[in-house]
Amino acid sequence: MRIRIIFFTALVFAALPLFAGAPRVYNNADGIVHKMADPYILQHDGRYYLYGTDDAPPAINRGFTVRVSTDLVNWSAPCGAGPEGRALDAPDVFGERAFWSAQVNERNGVFYMFYTAEEHIAVATSSSPLGPFVQKVKTTMRPQKTIGGMPFIDTDGRAYLFYTAFDNKANEVFVEEMTDDWMSSKPETRRRCIWWTQPWENSDPRPKYKRWPVNEGASILKHKGIYYMFYTANHFMSPKYAVGYATATSPLGPWTKSKDNPVLSQTPIVRGVGSVSFVTAPNGDRYIVYHAHKTPDTVLPRKMCMDRIEFVPNQVAGQPDIPKIHGPTDTPVSVPW
Repeated sequence: MRIRIIFFTALVFAALPLFAGAPRVYNNADGIVHKMADPYILQHDGRYYLYGTDDAPPAINRGFTVRVSTDLVNWSAPCGAGPEGRALDAPDVFGERAFWSAQVNERNGVFYMFYTAEEHIAVATSSSPLGPFVQKVKTTMRPQKTIGGMPFIDTDGRAYLFYTAFDNKANEVFVEEMTDDWMSSKPETRRRCIWWTQPWENSDPRPKYKRWPVNEGASILKHKGIYYMFYTANHFMSPKYAVGYATATSPLGPWTKSKDNPVLSQTPIVRGVGSVSFVTAPNGDRYIVYHAHKTPDTVLPRKMCMDRIEFVPNQVAGQPDIPKIHGPTDTPVSVPW
């Protein structure tokens, strides 16, 4: 197995210099990476590793591929250590289908992939960001049905798992503290964070979308001691799928939604935007990474997009800074690195 990992690593890194002369221009109208939803980018040792939902049919969706980049714009083909470039392959872990929302965190040389399979959250480990990610015991973090597990590691080292549960005939965001080994969570710490409370969050009038309100896909940033939760609302197949945020002084809440929501929503060209994560660009700027519908009229397979995000001072004294997203852009963007 070690020989195979070394071979794949050498193959990927040998291809990376090809990106050096490639144009550093992205266009969300076309999509930066196709067939990629719920994108998450790990930055490690000067390289970027992209994981996400492949949007393949259930019979083909057998795990998670990984792609590599040095500039966030030009990406390799799937290059994981498993079959067909997968970093995580179904036979190695819990779940046989419906693999969604992979996020990878590194600690002490071990890479932890948190993912959803069959509407349950699980975590697998690897010694390489290329995989293979495996479980010694093929089990879930929580016995209950939950999706979109997004860990947040605070500056004091405490770890929290944010996830979407199906309480009250709706998608709602909850949080629990994780155990020290990151393999499970502490149910006694469970807190309900956000749920449908703002009109824009359930604004598609079509009955098949409106009957089940959605708050999901929580992703956390900490800025000047304040916790910012970015989340997505509306049905994922609706063009009104969009992003809002809430703030708190603790990961366990209480959370207060911004009156300026949504902060990332559709344009006539880029629709159905959501399921966000964050990455630091080579020049130090922070970018929000998200998916969008394939075209203005076609949902699947979705595509990866990104745009710059910054925090601007609040004009109201004593109030937290305001996140400003420069997007969705839908024309070519030249990056400044």
